Amino acid sequence: MKFIGKTGLLAALIFGLSGIASAAEVLVTEGSAEKSGASRVALDIVTDGNVSGFNFFVRTGEVKGSINVGSCVSDLPKGFSGSCQVAKDGVYVFAMADGKTALPSGVTAVGSISVPSAIAKAQRTITIEQLEFADVDGKSIPVTAQVAQ
Repeated sequence: MKFIGKTGLLAALIFGLSGIASAAEVLVTEGSAEKSGASRVALDIVTDGNVSGFNFFVRTGEVKGSINVGSCVSDLPKGFSGSCQVAKDGVYVFAMADGKTALPSGVTAVGSISVPSAIAKAQRTITIEQLEFADVDGKSIPVTAQVAQ
């Protein structure tokens, strides 16, 4: 895992927006090291304004140390609820609207997770799996995922 600074995060986000071809996309950006040595990983959703719920799995591989999910869905907009669950080899992320509303069109910050420095030292790549987005009627929406390193 490579670490990038705040400027790199912004560039990765802009690059991610320029290549969007689907109705919804997860953009995962691996960030800089924290004081503890852990790496913060930003989780964002890019939509056409039609996503009412989503879930995905951030696969990190088995790690020594814990993954901090305290801020995992902390940036969700008002009217949305979500949660994150740590598994043996990653984190499940899920959220949905409290009513029949959708995320606004464009980039919506979901939150971030902190992964142990062991992932970076092992040069593991984070991947997104089990990606599902739904509209206000619960119908599936075409999706893609990007991991900016």
